[in-house]
Amino acid sequence: MVPFKGFASPPTRPDVEPVCAQPHTMTVAELAIELQLSSKSAYAAVARGDVPGVIRIGQRIRLSREAVNQWLRSGGAQRVKP
Repeated sequence: MVPFKGFASPPTRPDVEPVCAQPHTMTVAELAIELQLSSKSAYAAVARGDVPGVIRIGQRIRLSREAVNQWLRSGGAQRVKP
């Protein structure tokens, strides 16, 4: 029988960012915080289709962080009013 040695840590590379460093999706509540809006305003913007990257899973709503970040860089958040 081989003794249990536990889990070894994977080797790290300083030039590679871990995949899980930032989730690929965000919630509408996280969007509201980032845009300094109320949750109600953020949900309304999603319902109007003002926010890109919407992913619906059943009744849950997630947003593609990449799509939202690109939208914010392009100035798209100026259309969302609090």
